[in-house]
Amino acid sequence: GINIKTITDAASQRLNANPSIPLVAREATSEDVENILNDFVETAVNAVTKCGFDSVQIHGAHGYFLDAFTSDFYNKRGESLKYGGTDTMAQRAAISAELARRLRKALGDTVPLFIRFSQWEAQDFKSIKFKTVDDLRQYLQLLTEAGVDGFDVSTRRILDPCGLEGASPEGVSLAGLSTRVLKELYPTTTATGAPRPVVFGVGGVCVAAQFGEPPTNPLDRTYTITDPTPAVDALEAGEYDLLGLGRIVLTNADFPKRLINGTWNDIKPFDAHDTERLN
Repeated sequence: GINIKTITDAASQRLNANPSIPLVAREATSEDVENILNDFVETAVNAVTKCGFDSVQIHGAHGYFLDAFTSDFYNKRGESLKYGGTDTMAQRAAISAELARRLRKALGDTVPLFIRFSQWEAQDFKSIKFKTVDDLRQYLQLLTEAGVDGFDVSTRRILDPCGLEGASPEGVSLAGLSTRVLKELYPTTTATGAPRPVVFGVGGVCVAAQFGEPPTNPLDRTYTITDPTPAVDALEAGEYDLLGLGRIVLTNADFPKRLINGTWNDIKPFDAHDTERLN
């Protein structure tokens, strides 16, 4: 298999061996942004036309490029710059919507297009980008009208309360609130007649420790298994349309089948070593 650690170590060695490579961030110019958007589109088209992928998902979460625009903490672009303006979520998410429109145009109407978003970032697990329900509504509406078919709502724990001001009912998860907002905006179809976007719920299913926390059992780097039933119950209750699985399937490739037939109790605990290799 491919050893991910070997690849990342090689990248670090290259940076250390080339001190001329700038490591201090600077504000992206309009040309920088345009080049990056073009690269996104080219990569997506190649994935579908040359590699046989059935769908495309935009990574708009976890502190990466698009997510940095969404954050009012990191995004300080003035209105004179392209995709500038940080007062509203609609302004901060404009670049994500522009990318979605370009992808939809390049891919056509038949290739499903999704986007992942999150509150948390890899460098700040307590980050909050969506402070109110209106922030979330602006984001979901903007991306839906740009052509997105579904939202992958990435949380560290799938059923944790979202904590947004004005969220109802009390204790609703971010995925659950996203589903409710989308149903309010689009009872059946969008303005173009497309089906209402689906919502993915994802975050720590069957793994006790949250993403980024140390293993429950440090000696063998495994994590205690937790009961996935509440997450499945929420799926069946309509809190979200799809249940996303992550770390647990790295160690148990047959976990979805076990979840369906009720034999998940005897699965192996997630092993952190499995993040360093692709089996």
